[in-house]
Amino acid sequence: MEISDQAWNNLCWFGSLRGEAEAVIPACEQAVTLEPEEAGPRGNLGIAKALTGDKEAAIQEFQAYIELSDNPGANRQVQGYINTLSAGENPFTEAEIQRLLGE
Repeated sequence: MEISDQAWNNLCWFGSLRGEAEAVIPACEQAVTLEPEEAGPRGNLGIAKALTGDKEAAIQEFQAYIELSDNPGANRQVQGYINTLSAGENPFTEAEIQRLLGE
């Protein structure tokens, strides 16, 4: 049975934002492996890395997201994540997580 890149990416997104970032990092990495030129999986892996405290890896993934993305608004948001992580803080507060989940 083949699992699609989108399924891996969804598992990464929802698992990370629902408190299971460490457990879903392999799913995030698989999504990136299957779609290395897509921005979304890179951003989601960045979120997972940030939520597990791996700030440097998160910044690298967010920088890759910006390089691959053609969405100026999303790129500004992701640059804000990079800036916050570079300042030693985690941008993924409970309020930001709720916003990302649309709740």
